[in-house]
Amino acid sequence: MSEGARQGAGSQTRTRLVERAAKLARTFGHDPEFSRGGGGNVSVKTDGVLYIKPSGVGLGSLSAGDLMPLDLEPLARLLGEGSDEHAASGSEAVMSVAMAARLRPSGDQRPSVEVLFHVLIPRRFVLHTHPTIVNAVCCAVDGVRVAHDLFGDAVLWVPYVNPGLPLARAIREARMSFEQQRSKPAPDVLLLQSHGLIAAGDEASAISTASWRVVGRIRGHLAGLERGANGADSAAAPPGAPSRELAEKLESALRTSLSRRSEPKVVVFDASPDAVRVATLELGRRLVLGGPITPDQIVYTGSWPLWLEMPEHMEALRLTRWVVDAALVRHFEAHHVLPTIVVAAGLGLFAAADSAREAETARDVYLDAIRIGFGASLLGGVRALEPDERRFIEEWEAEAYRRGVAAAGAG
Repeated sequence: MSEGARQGAGSQTRTRLVERAAKLARTFGHDPEFSRGGGGNVSVKTDGVLYIKPSGVGLGSLSAGDLMPLDLEPLARLLGEGSDEHAASGSEAVMSVAMAARLRPSGDQRPSVEVLFHVLIPRRFVLHTHPTIVNAVCCAVDGVRVAHDLFGDAVLWVPYVNPGLPLARAIREARMSFEQQRSKPAPDVLLLQSHGLIAAGDEASAISTASWRVVGRIRGHLAGLERGANGADSAAAPPGAPSRELAEKLESALRTSLSRRSEPKVVVFDASPDAVRVATLELGRRLVLGGPITPDQIVYTGSWPLWLEMPEHMEALRLTRWVVDAALVRHFEAHHVLPTIVVAAGLGLFAAADSAREAETARDVYLDAIRIGFGASLLGGVRALEPDERRFIEEWEAEAYRRGVAAAGAG
């Protein structure tokens, strides 16, 4: 075979691999069980190049042309040499090196902020998702034990650390520790505490199989626990349909009050069974007030939703005029930010944002967080993010960028 023919064959193989990675992303990105907003990422390695999803672009809309080609060598070098100062600074050095490693002009577009763990995992394809059912385990206080009971050595547990360089290092250390202790290769499936699922493989089909196997195993386990649960929070049936008139008046009052304090807001109301469940049960109230449990919850809904108590025997118009304004004032004084999510006790939840698409995304992400919380409660309790973990996500510029790109795409 001539040199030109070899180059042509190599180009065809590369194109095929990149298309498979994009198809893998779309398959899981279109499934709300695995992905919301711009969360999650995918990559494929070939011939010294890493093709990875851009930050803020949803998995479900990813095309082969969207995947960003990066030179692997400088990224691998940074992973080995990254200092504690780099880790503490929010991994700005990682993005600087990643931007310089781009092999195709992309303007200001950034590769995924998690580029380094894609570099270090020694498989051709890597897919990272945030499955709701899997995060019930990842966000449980005793998640590491539950994961071992369900999967043994087939899954690698990675304790929570801040995203970016710290997470890449933690994954590298977990892999090395596993291999040293067990004298065999580290698993290709990883559970990230409070974060999500990573599946890797040399074939895209292996990733699909592994991802669904993990989800199916956890789903079956939770279903068994639900059948055996006798607690009031697990067994109580939600009340009848909430008052449509009251919901409409609250929606209008929230829109008016929030818009008066900031930019005009779109407010959407949700009275689905999960929304009514969180608004009705005591466990739901504790989840609302207990703090965020995943980074995505912070990025798309803010750390602190508003729990709005509904006084009895109060005429609807007066309730919306006085109670909403007073509750928003108290919330702002406590958290220095207006709420994106408002849970009205006994009624359902409202989501407020600059556009209908952003409000709907916030609602969907928050409902996922609630499902995660109820699932983790069945497994022994919920692990909320620690204050320093929460503040890192709130203040991390990379997550603000991801949220901004996702919002622009929604416009």
